[in-house]
Amino acid sequence: MLRRMIRRLKKDNDFYTLFSPNFYKLENDEKHYLFGKFNILKQNGITVQDISKASEDLDNLQADKIKEDLDIVIDYILKSQKKDGSWSVITTDNLIQFDSIIYGNHFYKIKEYEEHINDNKISNAWTNSILTLILNKWLTVLENLTIGPSEKIKEIEKSILSSVNWLNKNRNISGDIYGFGPFLPNIDKNLINVYDTSFAYISQLYNNKNADQLISRNEFRKIYKNLVSEKILNDEVGAWYKDNLSSNRVPDVGASSYAISLFIKAAENGYEIDENLSAKSVGWISSQQNSDGGWAVKKGEKSATDITCLAIMALQKYVEYSGEYIRFDEVINSGVKFIENSLEEFNCPGKDGGMLNLYCWPRDGLSVQEICFKNSSLAISTLLKCDIPIFKGSIRRSVSSLIRIYKQNHEGNAIQPVANIEEAYFICMLADYLKAWMDV
Repeated sequence: MLRRMIRRLKKDNDFYTLFSPNFYKLENDEKHYLFGKFNILKQNGITVQDISKASEDLDNLQADKIKEDLDIVIDYILKSQKKDGSWSVITTDNLIQFDSIIYGNHFYKIKEYEEHINDNKISNAWTNSILTLILNKWLTVLENLTIGPSEKIKEIEKSILSSVNWLNKNRNISGDIYGFGPFLPNIDKNLINVYDTSFAYISQLYNNKNADQLISRNEFRKIYKNLVSEKILNDEVGAWYKDNLSSNRVPDVGASSYAISLFIKAAENGYEIDENLSAKSVGWISSQQNSDGGWAVKKGEKSATDITCLAIMALQKYVEYSGEYIRFDEVINSGVKFIENSLEEFNCPGKDGGMLNLYCWPRDGLSVQEICFKNSSLAISTLLKCDIPIFKGSIRRSVSSLIRIYKQNHEGNAIQPVANIEEAYFICMLADYLKAWMDV
């Protein structure tokens, strides 16, 4: 009876949650639900010790499953890297949608862009940056394991260095200009986009051990000089525009959040930044929060999941660096509540004809049926960053939903483990999730 029950427990996250150290943080209705299941077990003679032991087995099983899935993806990323250190553009309609949402008036002619997308020989800065970030996150996970495969670590380190060399060769460099334009490098050598430039360097600095090897002090000074120039930064309030060429000189919450995240990450690695500018900027980001707890590109517009995540992660990174927890505690907590309240439940048709009950964050402005790996993955990573326990229902259910839909999308050997940029965000989140499992 006990053996059969333990086998059952390994398939049921609820029992692990019940005996996890974070159980007390759950909502009351979730606690009552779990206690109800436990009472049934007690009636069958199953003890707390029995279930606690089974929960430890489940812990190892969950971590091993995620690690196994990530291993397949990492092997694919390593094998698909070109000799010059880059990767081809990830081809999908989602890429077009994602680009138009993020870059708005800097979205170049779609027809011309589709021609680039359909050419597998084309590489771009964003794809290279996000895959570099995945490898860096995976490297951190491996180094935190008790026994890490040394050969895999060396292979990942070599791949990261090769990809960074490609990025360095494909910056927009013209006079004092030093950074990245939107997606396709060198589309305008005078264009510096804050999203692309910040993200490209964040991806390199993610793993602290490799920071000095990837970005020299002199190089960072050049990057920093560009990102604080008057063409791209509103120094009066400490906020960034999307880029240095836009005629629409409106400070952008997403761009500012990315820039501050980069600066704080750099400061953690010993690079010199203007502390006063950072303090002013996070104050401005905080002031742009809407009454519902979320953020948009600018205050007063409809709050968006992705912009809210970027803002929260920037603020969280800053308070961890500065120690100013009390100053931003209420702001961050309100943002976290907005994210949790934005989670939606819906039924999605499965390939087998049945219905999947899913919990995800849909792409803002579209119907809930539009699965958005990017929004959902950003939301989960943000909640984990803010120490929301991995056993919390919103995280547990949404991670499970994304894994189910991802695996359904990848049935058959012909489909690449990373089919598009949205799924790349999902793979990044899985690395964060696995790290959170190991930190419990």
